Amino acid sequence: MSKHSYDYPYGGIVKWGACGATYIGNASRQTLVDGTVRVYRSYRCRNQYSNKTCDAPGISEHHLQQLVFEGLQITNKKLQDKKTSAQAKNDQRMLQKEIEVSNRRRKNWMLALGDGKLSADDYAGLIDEEEARMKAITAQYEEKEDYYINELSTEEIKEMMANLKENWILIEPETQKLLVQSMFRQVVIKKESARWTIPQMLTV
Repeated sequence: MSKHSYDYPYGGIVKWGACGATYIGNASRQTLVDGTVRVYRSYRCRNQYSNKTCDAPGISEHHLQQLVFEGLQITNKKLQDKKTSAQAKNDQRMLQKEIEVSNRRRKNWMLALGDGKLSADDYAGLIDEEEARMKAITAQYEEKEDYYINELSTEEIKEMMANLKENWILIEPETQKLLVQSMFRQVVIKKESARWTIPQMLTV
C-alpha cells in the first residue's frame, strides 16, 4: 500500500465483498449558483469501472466514512488486533492532538469572520497558514515507517475514530488519508437489499 499514490483516504483499502476488487476514488465538481465549486468524492469498484465485469455500486466518501464509524461502534470482532510499539501509539496521540488544536483554531476564526471581527482576506490568510502548518506536521509522520507498520489495538482505533467523527469534515484530505492508512489495511464492503455492511475490517 503506497502512502503517496492517491489523494483519497480509502483508496486502495476498500474492497468489494463479491469480486474482491479494490475500490478506487473518484471526484466530481459542481458549481453552485454563487460560483462556489463543491467537490463530491466517491469510490467505485475497479472491476466495474475498468473491466465492466462487476455490477458493484459506487459509494460516496461521506457514506463510507459513516459506515466505518458505525462498524467500529457496533463490534470489535471484525478487527484484527495486534500489539503496537509505544512510539507508534505516541505518534498517533500527538497527531490527533495537533488535529484537535487545528480544528479549534479554524472554528474560532470562522466565528470571528461571522461576527465581523476578522476580514475575509485575513481569514483566508490564516487558513492558508494553518493548512501549510498541518501539511508540514503530517509530512513528519509520513517519514516514520513504524507509524504505518505498527498497529493500534481495537479499542484505541475505536476511541480515535470516535474523537475524530465530529470534526472529520474539517480535516484536510491529506491528513484524513494519513490517519485512515495508519489504521486500516483493508475494509471489505457489501450491499444487500439496499443496505451497506462491512463484513471485515483489517488493521495495518
